[in-house]
Amino acid sequence: MLRIVLGLFFVLSACAPTVVTDYNGSSIRIQSSSSGMTAYVVSEARRICATQGLQAEYASTLSPGSSLTYYHLFLCLTQAKPNSGLPTGQQGSPNYLESTSTL
Repeated sequence: MLRIVLGLFFVLSACAPTVVTDYNGSSIRIQSSSSGMTAYVVSEARRICATQGLQAEYASTLSPGSSLTYYHLFLCLTQAKPNSGLPTGQQGSPNYLESTSTL
């Protein structure tokens, strides 16, 4: 019985919708079931930052332990870098994380 309950927990957590879990005015944490950023995650971050006249810039992704959920952190800045937070595969100049990956 315990195995069934644990199995259901992991299956249901994999189907977790994309939701905003934290917002403090200068940063946003969005929970999703995808390890990569989707267009919906980026648009949510941009929408929320825009309510204060700020722009969203991607900062990091966290996956706690063996969980199937991912937390994407965005910063709300007055001037974000071009193409910041764009999902991979889209055309444009490299964002901050891509340009510093050669360090």
